[in-house]
Amino acid sequence: MTSGNIIYSIDNLAEINLTGGGIVVPKIVFGDAETDSWNPDHACFSDCIPGKTISLSQAERFGAGLNPPAVGADGFLVTNNITYEIDSLDFQITAGNVVIPPRRDFSNATAPFVFRGAMSGISDQGVRGTFDFIGSGQAGVGFQFSTWTGTTYRFESAAPTPEPGTWWLLGTAVALGIAFRRTYARRSGPDDLLA
Repeated sequence: MTSGNIIYSIDNLAEINLTGGGIVVPKIVFGDAETDSWNPDHACFSDCIPGKTISLSQAERFGAGLNPPAVGADGFLVTNNITYEIDSLDFQITAGNVVIPPRRDFSNATAPFVFRGAMSGISDQGVRGTFDFIGSGQAGVGFQFSTWTGTTYRFESAAPTPEPGTWWLLGTAVALGIAFRRTYARRSGPDDLLA
């Protein structure tokens, strides 16, 4: 994934939106339709102790539908101009730990994360599709008076890896620079290099 978010916020259903690899997930909500909320494992309320370390890692697995009393996921994804109504959502976020900050009006903490997941759905034409996702980014968790208020996993594009041809050109340029310097040193003598 090159961009998007997974957002958990107090007293709300969680949501996910992703873009990358020719796939757009504009918004999928997941959680408990009866309570209209869903919190991650690290959410804490009266038991948020400043200085306590918590993990921002999270795993979720949902079937289709958000009709009470169902716990599930609802939304769609688009790829190649085909819309798929999502009927399952399964993902694992591996993230770093953060320390709950001291009690103050509002504070937050961040940690890197790696995401791996899959969504399945059926298109308008009745074709089933399963889509695998990977991505990474920065997780941010917010606290107000040391009570959890929300967590956002923000996907970031990875820095592009140079292609082999780029490495070859760079290596050639360095080799030519060294050869030129050695040739110039032999012609001029060591004292001319210092001038």
